[in-house]
Parts: sequence; structure tokens; C-alpha cells
Amino acid sequence: MVSFETIEPCILYKINKPDVDAFLEEVYENPELRNLFMDALFERVFDYMKHFFSFIKDTPQQRYLNLVKQKPEIIKRVPQHYIASYLGITTVHLSRIKSKILKERLE
Repeated sequence: MVSFETIEPCILYKINKPDVDAFLEEVYENPELRNLFMDALFERVFDYMKHFFSFIKDTPQQRYLNLVKQKPEIIKRVPQHYIASYLGITTVHLSRIKSKILKERLE
């Protein structure tokens, strides 16, 4: 049994294994479709890699500022405890970061 929890209302689609296999076979046989599929897959993996490396090289404040810059709609729509978790920090630390940024902007 698998369950999903979403932050916002959404539509989930279910696809059976034989249908996935048929789709992948079609992708494999069609060079144009295969290239589109591989490009989308590579883009997703690259996003995961960037997120992972940001934990190594960036401070939590830098990660927050990058999120604000790259995906401002997320900051408006997603509850703060999820954002803190995504950034690898506590909600208290996120609150401190936001206060510090606001204070710096007012000076």
C-alpha cells in the first residue's frame, strides 16, 4: 500500500506497470521521443544535484535566498515548516534568517 500527502490540492495519475513498459518501449524506439525523455530526465537529475551540492557549499541563509530568487511562488504558497525542512534547518532558524534579512534591508 502506498499513500501520498500533498501540500495543495492536486491530481495524481496512476499508471500500471505494463503501460509503463509499453511507454518506455515506444520511447526507446523513437529517437525524437527518446531525446525529449532523456532531456527531461537529465534536467530533473541536475536539479537534484544542485540542491544536494547547495547543502555542501551554501549557508542556510544562502539556500533561502536562492529559493526566494529562483522560486518566489513557493515562499508564498508553502507553509514555513516545509520550507525549513527543504532547506535542512529548523523553523526557528528559518525565522531568524528571515528576520536578519529584513533587518539588513531596512538599514
